[in-house]
Amino acid sequence: MRPSLFRPMLPPKSTKPVAPAVQGERYKEAISLAFCQPTVRAMFLYHAFDEVGRLQWQSGLYYVDHTPKPSLRIVRDAFQEVKRGVIARCPGMRLKVTAKATFQTPRLAASAGKRGSAIHFQLRCNLDCSYTSGVIDLANGKSILAKLGKAIGGKVTTVRLPARVLPRGRYRMVVSLVAAVNPGRASRKASLPFVVK
Repeated sequence: MRPSLFRPMLPPKSTKPVAPAVQGERYKEAISLAFCQPTVRAMFLYHAFDEVGRLQWQSGLYYVDHTPKPSLRIVRDAFQEVKRGVIARCPGMRLKVTAKATFQTPRLAASAGKRGSAIHFQLRCNLDCSYTSGVIDLANGKSILAKLGKAIGGKVTTVRLPARVLPRGRYRMVVSLVAAVNPGRASRKASLPFVVK
């Protein structure tokens, strides 16, 4: 008779579970380790809900009565950090930011530059990103206004450049972005040219 290829699932060796906060931190550690592995595409947490018997699995993020454990928030936050690309620093990992930049229209930018009010634009990165932004004088390629900052992945950030009267000329707003953690090649965005008369 051939031995069975399937073994019955054994109960946990300990019936003394860890505190829910410790459970959440352990799951977060596992999620961080998985994030750094280039071939991992998904993660399965065993179980979502605790089993009824005390001698059975108590590894869920919810108690038997379906109320959330304190570990649920830790795990949710960990998965948000994965989505934002900031859960762990990983040797060799280089994340590329994709971003949408919504610049002021050339007419509004020119008007702000002429009056000396802040030229601004909106930025939305897929990951947490660090940005270098500014206004470039198209006559000589020099940066006239500059601002550095960070943006949270998935959220719209308004970038306000220093308020200053611009001399007559042609300009363009530019922004360069890299991932805040595990940075890869920079992404660049530029506005249409605007003219201050």
